[in-house]
Amino acid sequence: MRSYTESGTEPAIIDPSFRPPAAKPVSAARRRFGIASFSVGSLAILLSDFLPSIAQWLLIPGSILIVLSLFLLGTSYLSRKDHDIRKLYGR
Repeated sequence: MRSYTESGTEPAIIDPSFRPPAAKPVSAARRRFGIASFSVGSLAILLSDFLPSIAQWLLIPGSILIVLSLFLLGTSYLSRKDHDIRKLYGR
């Protein structure tokens, strides 16, 4: 039985030159703002656990800041509009 690493005479099913598009890097300012909003949101949620008198005022904004930071830091990996399935098969 021939190993898959050997090059055969049969054409490849998938185009070997295909590489998935690289994720666009997040800008430095966006990264700083995302990390800062995540930190402040996490701190607000932790404080709401220990201060029950102001928990309702800290929990919701802290949650919103964490969700905002996820959008700021993660959208570059989610947007792959230039990906074309036809490139897989070399057409």
